[in-house]
Amino acid sequence: MYRRILPLLIIGSITVTYADSAVQTDWSGGSGVWGPVTSFNTEFYFDSGMACYSTSGDLALGMIDNVVPHNVAWNFEYAESVYSEDIDGDGDLDILGAAWGDNEITWWENLDGSGTDWTAHIIDDYFYHAAWIYSEDIDGDGDMDVLGSSSSDYGIAWWENVDGTGTSWTQHTVDDDFNGCRSVYLEDIDDDGDLDVLGVSYSRNEIAWWENTDGTGTFWIKHVVCSDAISPMSVYAEDIDGDGDMDVIGDRGDSVNWWENITGSGVLWLKHLVGSDFDDPECVYAEDIDGDGDMDILGAADNAVYDDISWWENADGTGTSWVKHIVHGYFFLGANSVYSADMDNDGDMDILGSSSYECEIDWFENLNGSGTSWEVHVVDG
Repeated sequence: MYRRILPLLIIGSITVTYADSAVQTDWSGGSGVWGPVTSFNTEFYFDSGMACYSTSGDLALGMIDNVVPHNVAWNFEYAESVYSEDIDGDGDLDILGAAWGDNEITWWENLDGSGTDWTAHIIDDYFYHAAWIYSEDIDGDGDMDVLGSSSSDYGIAWWENVDGTGTSWTQHTVDDDFNGCRSVYLEDIDDDGDLDVLGVSYSRNEIAWWENTDGTGTFWIKHVVCSDAISPMSVYAEDIDGDGDMDVIGDRGDSVNWWENITGSGVLWLKHLVGSDFDDPECVYAEDIDGDGDMDILGAADNAVYDDISWWENADGTGTSWVKHIVHGYFFLGANSVYSADMDNDGDMDILGSSSYECEIDWFENLNGSGTSWEVHVVDG
């Protein structure tokens, strides 16, 4: 619950006014520092576990619910990727995981819908060096299938949810000659109404997509987006230039780039630089962070000097001009994942990130809704 606090009520408790006193009427500056302070400004201090929304002359404060971790699985060796989807079609969210050490693709059934009781279902226990997991309806039959990648020699595969309950699976190969694959994603790249596959290979220096030719996921044609990507680790798809088709976002060496889908069919691509000097990018994502109606780009970089979570503002809405904003820089060691959601339900997009060296998951509150002021909240670490 949020409480509205009028500045008049706060200062009204002071019955004696001195010559050096001042009346605070504008709280729009957001989070400030612990006092005492020597001068009045528009900022104010608020403690951890709270959220705020402020405009000139008005301040609302509210408590943020504590995040309580619940264990889903033990002994899932070198878990590389997780995802959440309703795998058994019972109306609640289940969890999927890829374990590099166990060579395993597994999903955990949310038995009571509250996330407190889980049962593991192994999809594949011989998918060597499983690196990534994702879920969507690949064959168009109305239930959720599973897409996975191998960083070794198994390439990219998907598993058909045969009866829609997640108890019977059939493996289908997308590409078994795409070694060194890490990130995979599903999106309709050629605008034909079915889901295609995107993937990156750090050993091939390649970003590619596979066309779902018949819409059922049984026949695939590979299309190369970039053949000199320099050890790419992550790929994502979104309409960056606002022309109605899906573009591709990825990393290339120490930079973040996006590739324009020139014809809308995915056969002709034009690279655009988003940001350079972003050493060892591990993850990219896209969301409208500043609420201006176009897609911005987020990234996580894992480097001993430049570990950070950043986002790039799509300044003109066409993806040709970018402004970098650092969300958490230099002290988020091993930043390896980034995502965006409205965590505090205040109408703007916040950012989540993880750090492998710090063993920490944080979310960053978008204080002013424009992505220029952030407050860190530790989820686990």
